Amino acid sequence: MSKGSGRKHTSLFLAALAGGALGAVVGILAAPASGEETRDRISRRIGEGTDTLLRKSQEAMEQMGDLARRAG
Repeated sequence: MSKGSGRKHTSLFLAALAGGALGAVVGILAAPASGEETRDRISRRIGEGTDTLLRKSQEAMEQMGDLARRAG
């Protein structure tokens, strides 16, 4: 994999993550719900997003380690 290709995948991942986050926020704010329900929903979504981000980051680190071992 070339350096440019890795950057392209990273950019695509970040764009998808940002798009998903924006969509979630818009969906939450557009839905009719009480303040407490909205806060609970936002908190839950943030927790889910954090879990996903941590998992994807770990996967990326493992892939980078594999690539470094192959290159070395």
